[in-house]
Formats: sequence, C-alpha cells, structure tokens
Amino acid sequence: MVEKRKIMFGVNVTSSENSDKENRYRDFQLLILPYPGCEHFRDFSVQRYNGELMFYDWSLPLNDSSFHVPERV
Repeated sequence: MVEKRKIMFGVNVTSSENSDKENRYRDFQLLILPYPGCEHFRDFSVQRYNGELMFYDWSLPLNDSSFHVPERV
C-alpha cells in the first residue's frame, strides 16, 4: 500500500507486519516499498490488462508511506 494506514468502510486497515502485537516479525527486516492498492489493479483488470494509458498519482496526500531499505539487508 502507499499508505501507512488506511480506513476502508469505516475500519482501519494496515499490513499484517505493522499490526502484529505478538511480534512474529521480530526477526525480519522489512523493505518498505509503496505500491498502488487493489483499486488501481482492479482498474488495470477492467482495461484488459492494458496499462498504456494508466497512471498513478504518487503526489496524492494519501500516499504517506515512503520507500525504505535498511543499511544492512
């Protein structure tokens, strides 16, 4: 997702590794790579998988996640 947190249908949605209270991902190093959500790919499907005229506006305020790679991988 391009968001750190998203609200869909009145429910807060986040990726599992961000909300894991049992710390199951403690041994993982996360590489944060923003990508458009399922809505963008639904539109891609509707256009018969032709992305020639499809664009994603990365400057939208909802894109609050940023690309991050740890120093040691």
